[in-house]
Amino acid sequence: MTGGASEVYIKSQLVECGHKYGSHYGGKEACLLILHVLKNRQKAGWGTYLHILDTVEKWHAAPPKKTTQPDLWDRNFLSLLNEIDGICDDTRKDPTNGALYWGDLTDIQSDFFLEHVCRNPEKHRCADMNSLTFFK
Repeated sequence: MTGGASEVYIKSQLVECGHKYGSHYGGKEACLLILHVLKNRQKAGWGTYLHILDTVEKWHAAPPKKTTQPDLWDRNFLSLLNEIDGICDDTRKDPTNGALYWGDLTDIQSDFFLEHVCRNPEKHRCADMNSLTFFK
C-alpha cells in the first residue's frame, strides 16, 4: 500500500470494509469485487472515499456478515492490502463492470435496497459471484 499517511489510512479503511462485507462470500475475490464497487462510487461522484465509507450502510442489502477485525496475518487479507493500490489508481481491471451496488439476493434486509435496486428496472445486474449480485 502506497501513499502518504492519510492515503494509507483511507485505503486501509476501504480494505476493512471490503473484508467485512465480502470475506463471507468467497474470500479474497468477493472482497475485491466490493472494493471495486466502492471505487466505482467514488468515480461516479458519490463523494470522497471517507464519505462513501460513512454511508455504506445506507446502500447495503444487509449488514456485513463479519463484524470482527481481520487477522492481520491472514494471507487473503494481506493480498487485499497489496491489491488496493491498483483499485484506487484504476490499473486493476474492474470485474464488476462498473457496479455501484452489491447484495446477497438470498439475504436482503433493506427495504431501500429491495425497492430502489433489485426492483428498479433502471438498475442492471452486471456481475455475480456465488450468491452476491452486483448492479449498476
